[in-house]
This record gives sequence, structure tokens and C-alpha cells, in this order.
Amino acid sequence: SSGDYSPVTASVAAVCCMVRLFTTTQLAGGDELLMTYYGVTLLMNLSVLSQTLYYGTQREGKSLSSLFLADIMSEDGGDGIRSSQKSMSNDGKVVDKVKEAFRIT
Repeated sequence: SSGDYSPVTASVAAVCCMVRLFTTTQLAGGDELLMTYYGVTLLMNLSVLSQTLYYGTQREGKSLSSLFLADIMSEDGGDGIRSSQKSMSNDGKVVDKVKEAFRIT
């Protein structure tokens, strides 16, 4: 398994850092300390994203789309609910109610 850190989460974090860099240059006059902080944070988020994508595609042989859709679809039934969550949900009763509420077959 490629872990619990989602490529979607890493992408959103990286985009947020880019927005912070932009707004810092526009509103704070490019404050050096803030620019350094957000720049380093952006590099760290991009590093985590690249590691997640590399491990998922090269080591596990998954496609990029399956990595990004892993938050929605799971390998154990396609309903987005992991087996560990199912076992904690009163033998699937909660899962059945969620499926019924959202009309998931």
C-alpha cells in the first residue's frame, strides 16, 4: 500500500502554498521571512507529492488516475470504505445505511 497520505491532499497543500506565495508578494510586499517559509513549505509538499506518486506508480504499478481516485474508490469493493472501517461498523449496518442514503449499489 502506498500509505495513507493522499496525492489529492498533497496537491491541495502544494496549491495552497503557491497561493500563499502569490498573496504574500501582493499584499505583504514580498516579506522575506514569509516568502522563505512558504517557499520551503511548498518544496516539502511537492516532495511528499512526488514520493507518493513515484511509489504508487513505480513500486505498486498503479496508474495516476487510480492513485487520485483511491480516496473515493477502494480496492476491496469499490465503495470507498476500507475493510477495517467496515468491521467497526456493526457488521456493515452503517455502510448499508450510507449506501441506501446515497443510492449506491
